[in-house]
Amino acid sequence: MQSLEKMLDEKKTVKEVQAHLKIFERLRTRIQIEDTILRKREDNNQGAANSRDYTIDRNIQTISKIDKKNDEIDRYQEWFFKKFNELRDFDRSILLSRYLYQLDIEDMCEKYGLGEKKVREKLRNAEINLAYILECVYFRKQR
Repeated sequence: MQSLEKMLDEKKTVKEVQAHLKIFERLRTRIQIEDTILRKREDNNQGAANSRDYTIDRNIQTISKIDKKNDEIDRYQEWFFKKFNELRDFDRSILLSRYLYQLDIEDMCEKYGLGEKKVREKLRNAEINLAYILECVYFRKQR
């Protein structure tokens, strides 16, 4: 019987975790874009008095859709942060450096006082640890 580490499909697992980490940037940007669209729509529709009721109804529908999406986003973020905080301090730090602050490997080497190969290894391990916590680990099929 093989150990779990040997059965782990690192490539798929890391890709899945990276997707979770990148979702936050997209979600926050999406909320800002939707709010801007809503404001522009209100500005553009100010002129016509006879279509005001239609415009108000349409804006109310848009606002309710945005609120519903925001609630879903808030639940996801709560879940993710709860899981993310279960990581060890160093793992959290290195993942935040890479994905939130978007430091490149060279800057991370300076920050942590490690070589490039060691930083890549620590980053990969942190991603895999997060995958276990998020329960999004992929294993290779046994032959």
